[in-house]
Amino acid sequence: LLQQSCSKVGQKLWSNLYENAAGLLQQSCSKVGQKLESNLYENAVGLPQQSCSKVG
Repeated sequence: LLQQSCSKVGQKLWSNLYENAAGLLQQSCSKVGQKLESNLYENAVGLPQQSCSKVG
């Protein structure tokens, strides 16, 4: 029980830290920065799809 509660607390803290960091990043980014970030995200999503289709 102790291990379970600790893991839940750890996960909650981690998710909160991630959300706060993501929120601060979005707020501080300019439109250009957001565009670059979205392009990187699209590329990261697109590459696995391309490699999977080649394998398939």
